[in-house]
Amino acid sequence: MSSSRSRLGLVVALTSVLAAPAACGGEEFTSDDAAGTAGPGGDGSGASGGGNATGTAASAGGAGGMGTSAGTCASSDEVCIDVPDAWSGPVVLLLDVGEPPACGGNWPIEDRATVQGPAVGEHSCSACECAAPTGGDCQSPAYTTYSNQSCTTKKDDGDAGSGCYQIPNSGGSGLIAQAALATPGDCLATGGDPIVAAPEWTARGRACAGATAGDACGGGTCYPAPEGDARICVYRSGEHNCPNSWSNQHVLYEDWDDERSCTACTCGEESGAVCPGTLYGYSVTACDASNPSASSVTLAQDGLCKFIPGNQIKQLYWLPGARVAGTCPAGSSEPEGEVMPVDPITYCCRGG
Repeated sequence: MSSSRSRLGLVVALTSVLAAPAACGGEEFTSDDAAGTAGPGGDGSGASGGGNATGTAASAGGAGGMGTSAGTCASSDEVCIDVPDAWSGPVVLLLDVGEPPACGGNWPIEDRATVQGPAVGEHSCSACECAAPTGGDCQSPAYTTYSNQSCTTKKDDGDAGSGCYQIPNSGGSGLIAQAALATPGDCLATGGDPIVAAPEWTARGRACAGATAGDACGGGTCYPAPEGDARICVYRSGEHNCPNSWSNQHVLYEDWDDERSCTACTCGEESGAVCPGTLYGYSVTACDASNPSASSVTLAQDGLCKFIPGNQIKQLYWLPGARVAGTCPAGSSEPEGEVMPVDPITYCCRGG
């Protein structure tokens, strides 16, 4: 615009001079008499004046030289890039829902690989299992004595204890014994391990650098134009609004935190444990811990009425057997957590 304005001013001035009468002696001023030197022109050839004029009208000054005009490059295969302050680049950004193409051509060096969220991170949990219970115990059998052998008139109740046990209140004519109860043990829970699939992203990005810079172009530099679906971009760590003329924003992430996990497995209370053993009954205080079966009767722990004909049951002896472990029911483990992209980087691009 400045060279156009200077040419226009020069033409107006020249027209005025040619139309004016001579200032002294009444002589007419002609273009042949105009002599002098035009102001400094551009780097190139100026516009030629008319007639023999070599002075003010001879040259208006050209637009200048073999360089490129502001904001453009000499080749149509190049683009003029002016990287804004606080931004880096330029790079060519390749985006694909799968794996982007490798860097190559005029942009051969991979600057970084990135992902675009949110991610779909499918995962499940392995089944919970419970180990064999440990730490369980057995109680001695509970009993109830009766004052008659038909076990209809309750007299007393308790448990057989350990060793030779004296039934209070002189025993009973009838007795009902229950099976020995097992106190539950504890089961160790295993399982609940995450089974994860590779995260699936909205897109994956690859930034390519290494292009050879060309000529200056009005405050910028000429670079090879990207090919195909590639886009030329500037970038900056973090999430930012794009600067002017770089309006196509792509926020991608350099890494991610895989926070997928499973809730802890648990085991329910042990059930099904059995406490075998033998319950001996005595009609006299003849219990011998070293030989409990002597002078005794065996009393089944089945909840049915037992008696010693013609005698009271005065003593008991519980001889426990080996505890038979039960099982613990396994709980379930549920998936929780997700894949979280981290370390954002903002690409601002031209052309998509």
